[in-house]
This record gives sequence, structure tokens and C-alpha cells, in this order.
Amino acid sequence: MIAVSVALLVSTASVAAINASGEEASEKIENPKTAEQINEETDTILKAQSCDVDMVSGATYSSEGLLDAVEAAIMQAGQ
Repeated sequence: MIAVSVALLVSTASVAAINASGEEASEKIENPKTAEQINEETDTILKAQSCDVDMVSGATYSSEGLLDAVEAAIMQAGQ
């Protein structure tokens, strides 16, 4: 798994935006293909309003890191 940091924009009842970053992940996220996969994963999470989503094929480690970071951020936000 790749360590990913996220910043969430949380409205009263939902997650409105996800911004992924992280030192360990930065090189991979800067790769256009991985960045596209991470964007696809964040879009899926936002649409589902849940981290219970399928991981993007070809980005397993990045997806795992992203999902873990989003779950932790939601818990921290009290959602």
C-alpha cells in the first residue's frame, strides 16, 4: 500500500471533494496514468458517498492508500 494523505471538503451531509497527496505517493500520483486512476477512484467514492467501492484496476496500492486515508479523514471529521 502507498501512504496517501487526503484533504476532504465535507458539507453538512456528504463529502463534497477529495484532494489526494502524499510524499510517498507523489511520484506515482504525478504519473499521468496513476493520476487518472486516482481521479477515477475519488470520483467513484464521491458518487457512492462511501469507501465501500471497487478498487481501480492497475492502481491497487494507490487505491488502498486512498481508501484508507479517506476513511480516516471521515472518521476524524465525525461523519
